[in-house]
Amino acid sequence: MLRSLLAITALPYLAMDTTVKLDSGKISGAEASGVASFKGIPYVAPPTGDLRWRPPHTIAPWGGTRSAKDFGPVCPQPPILEHKFENLSEDCLTLNVWTAANSSAEHHPVLFWIHGGANIAGSGSISDGSALAKQGAVVVTINYRLGPFGFLSLPSLTKESSRSSSGNYGLLDQVQALLWVHRNIDKFGGDPQNVTIFGESAGATDVAWLMTSPLAKGLFHRAVVQSASVFPPFDLRRATAEQAGARLYGDNLQALRLRSTDEIMKSAAFQTGFVFDSGASYGPIIDGWVIAEDPAQSFASAHQANVPLIVGTNADEGSIVTENLPFKTAADYHSYLASHLSDALFNLYPANDDTQVHAAASRLVTDFVFLNSARRLARFQAKLNPKTFMYYFTHRGSEIPFVFATASGDLAKVMSAAWIKFATTGDPNWPAYTVKSDQYIEFGDTIKVGSELHKKELDALTAK
Repeated sequence: MLRSLLAITALPYLAMDTTVKLDSGKISGAEASGVASFKGIPYVAPPTGDLRWRPPHTIAPWGGTRSAKDFGPVCPQPPILEHKFENLSEDCLTLNVWTAANSSAEHHPVLFWIHGGANIAGSGSISDGSALAKQGAVVVTINYRLGPFGFLSLPSLTKESSRSSSGNYGLLDQVQALLWVHRNIDKFGGDPQNVTIFGESAGATDVAWLMTSPLAKGLFHRAVVQSASVFPPFDLRRATAEQAGARLYGDNLQALRLRSTDEIMKSAAFQTGFVFDSGASYGPIIDGWVIAEDPAQSFASAHQANVPLIVGTNADEGSIVTENLPFKTAADYHSYLASHLSDALFNLYPANDDTQVHAAASRLVTDFVFLNSARRLARFQAKLNPKTFMYYFTHRGSEIPFVFATASGDLAKVMSAAWIKFATTGDPNWPAYTVKSDQYIEFGDTIKVGSELHKKELDALTAK
């Protein structure tokens, strides 16, 4: 298994010019160790002033040659990630490209990355695409509007819209970035007819929702969903989102567009605990245009994109979203499960004393929010497309450095090679998932194929 997954050849050193002519103007990138990088490329007009909370507008062409050697500004966000950004601005809708193609005549698979961060944080500048480019892909990472700028819904915004829609501006940005790829990626040696969208956490949820969006139809050909909560248990209707937005901001749209970025952020009331905490959350909603129906219904009815899919999660995913538990003692934890979920779950995720409460809750959330979502998504997609694959990452930490091959060692080589092979052929070279086999691959200290991952627990969570 290890040897077959490692069977990939790096591209020769780059001969491609680092000056590229796009449909919006010329850019000049940089080259290092055989990889050309082009950073901070604007793909739509800045969503500022009167364009705040509107669908993205076409960018005006520029004259001369624009430098693309540095990342653009980061979209406004609270300081919740380990990355502390300094250059924040609403004028943040840029993307980045890495390529090791020898010329624009080549047709390499495109890996299009949507970063995570609960749709309130993160940036396309966090992940370096150089190592994946060396292995044969053209890598694109993007910024998209976050938090209240990307996902605020208000009655006045819906009324203003010719589509009677509001709230999915971040998803619309992602669609526009994909359209930019189709118009321009061939200039970098990429194949616009072989685009894989992949993302992590909220970015992976966005990937799954884009699979159901009529606006994204035909814009990608494979998908990778890493550590997503695709089917949240709360109300996703536009009317509900409008009410939540109006409670935070009122509904005077003209006045809101005149507020400063900082003033908008101060009213955002971000949720900090995700599962066991209160507060505002931001993300895609069912608006009737970008997302026409509940994604759960889309997948259940086979209305989603019929593309090869990798879906999976990490073994300790829940630990990062259970920091603000509403219970401290084992007794309170047991009582919470009985009143909010099911008393029977305490036997599957027990805490024998108070010191075990956090670990038990973490295991529960990992299965309930992430692994259950992954299996459910795999089951839906496997009925539509036989090239459906599931993984479980058990190494300590995040899988992202291993997928991007910025970590060292064989595990990074194996995982990045598998993602490249999937982007190239639609098959990462491990057994496909079927409802009957319930197979997955484990990426950890050992790499092995297994089946029926946490089946007893997931079946109980599904039946609750």
